[in-house]
Amino acid sequence: MRSTFPADGSLNAELRAADVNDVNEAVEAAERAWRDPQWRGLVPHQRAAVLYRVSDLINQQLETLAQLQTRDNGKPLAETRGLVASAAATARYFAAACEVLEGELPTQRNSEVMTLSQYQPLGVIAAITPWNSPIASEMQKVAPALAAGNAVILKPAEATPLMALKLAELFEQAGLPAGLLSVLPGKGSVIGEALARHPLVKKISFTGGTGTGRHLAHIAAEKLIPTSLELGGKSPTIVLEDADLEQAARGICYGIFSSAGQACIAGSRLFVHRSLYQPLLTRLCELAGGLRLGDPRQPGVHMGPLINDKHRQSVAAYVALARQEGGRVLIGGEAPADPQLADGSYYLPTIIDGLSNDARVCQEEIFGPVLVRCRSTMSSSWSPWPTIRSTAWPPASGAAISRAPWRWRSSWRPAPSGSTPTRHSRFPRRSAALSRAAWDGKKGCTASRPICNRKACIWR
Repeated sequence: MRSTFPADGSLNAELRAADVNDVNEAVEAAERAWRDPQWRGLVPHQRAAVLYRVSDLINQQLETLAQLQTRDNGKPLAETRGLVASAAATARYFAAACEVLEGELPTQRNSEVMTLSQYQPLGVIAAITPWNSPIASEMQKVAPALAAGNAVILKPAEATPLMALKLAELFEQAGLPAGLLSVLPGKGSVIGEALARHPLVKKISFTGGTGTGRHLAHIAAEKLIPTSLELGGKSPTIVLEDADLEQAARGICYGIFSSAGQACIAGSRLFVHRSLYQPLLTRLCELAGGLRLGDPRQPGVHMGPLINDKHRQSVAAYVALARQEGGRVLIGGEAPADPQLADGSYYLPTIIDGLSNDARVCQEEIFGPVLVRCRSTMSSSWSPWPTIRSTAWPPASGAAISRAPWRWRSSWRPAPSGSTPTRHSRFPRRSAALSRAAWDGKKGCTASRPICNRKACIWR
């Protein structure tokens, strides 16, 4: 298999793709490793020490790792530096959570009996990650699993294997015993499938497309094992009539055009109060037209390429569909004409107007730099939820923009997640059960519980 630079198609590396035999070998080694007293006998703060060392190693190599991730998936360095720093912080967070992982001592119901609940590792965890934020999403799966005492088989996206391999190297340098973390690059339909079905795999943690997530959930249900799924989203931004227009426009552009729109939380649908409709769209087009596309390694570049040409064709097909459905492309809607960008998979920032919320491009995840302004009869008393929840991909996040706190509170009160976002904030909600694939949204001393078995011990 080949890893290429999305900005110009040049070769990053040639690798041998894993096969089913590699899956069996890695899982069997992982099963032996997590049961080995060398690992299983460690108390939590000793496991935490490995994660602290990994965090330090990442911070020491931050610029090198950011450059590697930019080569891997084409994000600008300003973004990849943040993702690398996030990975270091995640390792440190779960190291601290590991140190305070607690059991429970329920209230006694019999004076002669005492019951203690302990949390023990599940065993071998299959972690399957996407290509849009490699090192950050990989650490979000690996760190809590290892903190809880498990072993991890990491299957990176076929398009971006380099960061996962480097991460495994850093864990080895930090002293993680052999077998506890293996990386298997290759096709998801081969490696992911074999991992999910392997009888020794006791949990599946997946971030990626909703269709694949649904398939893995069926496999897990057949095996009666838990899953953590972080899937697609179709996220709205709602601009109320009292919003600061400039702040709203800049926030909307950041929400959809950062990462070239390749994020499940990208604000891809826009609902605007009719009093701000025309001036806001005018300003959005000005800002989108001023974004600089180019080599993501260069300073001042706002948007890099899409992951590959196949994905660019998918985004272009959605824009063509929008035109067929009656949408007006206000800006973008094509690959850039600049000959210096011809070898990369670039696509211009695109804004589409004139479609109702039931159009396919408003219902399906595009995963690219395409913003659709949805027609609505939005008034001061309008509640967004009946409209924005009516999509095949539920909102992965959302933003309500208003000057008055009571306005955004009332706008978002019906949120099924039970949480209310702060002004301009995004609240996590995936289209499947868990908010971050490995830790179930829990914090503090409960953070690693979803990747543990709860065991009751009774004394008489």
